[in-house]
Amino acid sequence: MLLACVACGPAATVPASYPPPAASPQLPTASLTPLPSPTPLTTPTDLPPTPTETLPPTPELPTPASLTQALETWSGAPTYVAESQPGLYFSVEYDGSSWALTEDELGSPALVHRHIPYCQIAPVGGRGLPAGWTVDDQFRAVGEVQYEVVTASQDGVVQFVNYFSGGAVQTGFQVTFQEQRDECLQAAEAVLATLTSVPAPPATLTPTETESPSP
Repeated sequence: MLLACVACGPAATVPASYPPPAASPQLPTASLTPLPSPTPLTTPTDLPPTPTETLPPTPELPTPASLTQALETWSGAPTYVAESQPGLYFSVEYDGSSWALTEDELGSPALVHRHIPYCQIAPVGGRGLPAGWTVDDQFRAVGEVQYEVVTASQDGVVQFVNYFSGGAVQTGFQVTFQEQRDECLQAAEAVLATLTSVPAPPATLTPTETESPSP
C-alpha cells in the first residue's frame, strides 16, 4: 500500500536539456604588409654651392660739392682726337648727388654712381675682344645724341656697353656694371644724353730756363 502511494505521487521534474552553444567561428588574422619608407626629398642644402666671384671693394667717393647744385660738368679730351675737330673737348652734365667724378683702376677719370654699386662711366677707345665674346652693334639716339652702341657679352652674359659718338667731337664711353645692369644703363644714358662739345682749355706753357750768354 505504501508503495502504491509513492507511485501515485507527483511525477519528478526532469530538467530540460539544450544543445550546447555553437562555438564562435575563428576569423583569420589579417596580416599587415608594411609600406615602404618614403624616399627623402632633395633639399636645397643637398645642392652644390654656387660659385661666387669676389668683387673688388667699392671706391671711396668724394662728397658732393653742393647739395643744392642741380648739375655738375665733366669735360675732357675726346678719345678719337684725330677724327675730332681740333680745339674741342667733350662735355657731359651729371647730378652730383647721384654720380661722383673720380678715377678708375687705371687712373683715368670716370663717373661712379653713388647708389648703384659698380656702375661706372669711363672714356674708351675701340679695341678687339678675346675669343668667346660676342658683340651686338647698333646705331641709335640717346636723347638727341646719335651713338654707335656696342654691347659686349661673354658666354651670353652682358659685360659692358660702349657708346661712340660722331660729329665734331668723336669720343667713346664705356659703361660697366655688376648685378643692376638695367638701372645702371638707364642712369648712364641720362648722362650721355647731355653730350656736347666745348672749347678745349688753353695749353699750359711750361717755362724754360734760358742760358745766359757766356762773357
